[in-house]
Amino acid sequence: MTTETDFLLGITQNNYTVLQQIYRESLPRIVQYIQKNSGTTDDAKDVFQEAIMVIYRQIQHKKLTLTTSFHVYLFSVCKNNSSSIKIKCKVIINESTEPSFLHLPLVDFDGLFSLPPTYLIPHSH
Repeated sequence: MTTETDFLLGITQNNYTVLQQIYRESLPRIVQYIQKNSGTTDDAKDVFQEAIMVIYRQIQHKKLTLTTSFHVYLFSVCKNNSSSIKIKCKVIINESTEPSFLHLPLVDFDGLFSLPPTYLIPHSH
């Protein structure tokens, strides 16, 4: 049985088995919540990934003390971030300074964390 501490350590140590368990146990609930609130599965995956990063940063800065189960806390972080994810994704590009490629983080939700950290997306003009 995985404890709350195991989840937190798994995130900080990038433990594939623990991360996979977190995704398997929590992502479906997040997808359901986001879709119920007019979002897509991709939106839910973005929100979920951002929440994992928020928790990682909180652990690194010693600003996280769990007073509830890990999964409940993760859901609350996702819920709080779900409204801001679309705002963060909107990019206004000045045509005169537009780069030919955008560097974006890549997360492979089927093979969790097994891909390179970035990929290139050609920009259409």
